[in-house]
Amino acid sequence: MKEVVIISGCRTAIGAFGGTLRDLNGAVLAATTMKEAIRRAGIDPALIDDIRYGCCM
Repeated sequence: MKEVVIISGCRTAIGAFGGTLRDLNGAVLAATTMKEAIRRAGIDPALIDDIRYGCCM
């Protein structure tokens, strides 16, 4: 079994209803935050086998 680790976290941008983010869909926002979390962690993306993406309130 492979070791499971949390390497980083990142949140989406916050905007007003009908504001500058209105034309972005959820998939684009999710991809952007995942890429940024990996960048912040400073690891090679090739080392990642799986990503879990979720919402926390």
